[in-house]
Amino acid sequence: MNEFSMQTVDILIYIALSEEFNYLVDDLLGDSDQSFISQEMEDYPLTIFYGNIFCKNQEKYFHTVIIPAGKMGNTRAATVTSAILAKSSVCDVIVLGIAGSLSNDLQPGDVLIPDSVEEYLANSAAIGEDNNWEFKTSGNNLPTSLRLLNRFQHFFSRYRPIYDQWLKDSNDRLNHILENKKIQEILDKHGEELRSDVKLFAGDDKKLASGPAVGKGKAFTDWLKNQVDRKFFAIDMESSGVYDAVNLRIPSPRVIAFRGISDFADERKQLIEDTVREQFREVSLKNAFHLLLHGIESGLFNPDIVESSGSNNVESEDGQKSLQEKPEHIDKKVKEVKKFEHHKEVYRFAYSSKGMNKGNYAAEQLAFKKILG
Repeated sequence: MNEFSMQTVDILIYIALSEEFNYLVDDLLGDSDQSFISQEMEDYPLTIFYGNIFCKNQEKYFHTVIIPAGKMGNTRAATVTSAILAKSSVCDVIVLGIAGSLSNDLQPGDVLIPDSVEEYLANSAAIGEDNNWEFKTSGNNLPTSLRLLNRFQHFFSRYRPIYDQWLKDSNDRLNHILENKKIQEILDKHGEELRSDVKLFAGDDKKLASGPAVGKGKAFTDWLKNQVDRKFFAIDMESSGVYDAVNLRIPSPRVIAFRGISDFADERKQLIEDTVREQFREVSLKNAFHLLLHGIESGLFNPDIVESSGSNNVESEDGQKSLQEKPEHIDKKVKEVKKFEHHKEVYRFAYSSKGMNKGNYAAEQLAFKKILG
């Protein structure tokens, strides 16, 4: 690829931990023409990985930077994201990682793209006396970019063969774990039955809770869903920091989260960790990453359509604008028409001053029709 520059970045991918990034090393640092190269930042003790991801249906490359921040938490996420955005003109920011499920419908191996991210402890007030106190919350709700969310909601219907391939690969990764007899015996012993098919949940009012705590108990998850927001579907520790850093920029890049579900955010978390160790973490992260990769390759990260007043531009299946989009030669004719109309007014004033009638405009009308084609 050409010499690396931070000036313009199409896609910035934020990953919290080097452990998570290491799950993707074989995919990112291999021998393919899309492999990524590492580079240390001069003014931050961080290493970035840069490369190009090819969009097949547009036949173009997306200049992509991946930054493993090396620490969990929204403070680190906001700081690192802001540092990169201050250096670069970034089109899209993606927070990629794992999350804990807050719903029985969302199981290990699944992928969540939230409708919005809520920093659930932001602006909270601690109320009560003595040992009887609680948080009264007023969280900071941060939406996912609507165009990107909408495209992934319809990934299944618009790009069915690509989606089916992602689903097959994801199921294969998940079932490689679930088909292990020892693991299955332990899950059966504790009455845990997990789906063998991966699902994508995108939008539909499903929120991602983001804050400083890791969910490992039912009391905490019940508090989140019953006292804070019943629409919480999963929980993580980074996404609201990334989203908030993006929203502070003018103009703001688009932002979206891909969270692979590694466990349940209650007492079952410890069971899964003890049973399969880090295997679900790796599978869920790879499922999320390859969904993202297929989305880039399919053109889902193409720019938003900018519609002029009164236009009926829509997006076609391959990501191109169609229906009443003006080609260049029509734009040229419009300019010629405007120029002609100016001269026509001059001629009309001259004719009227000499008392000439409307019939003398025949030559003008003929020329006008020729310009319009």
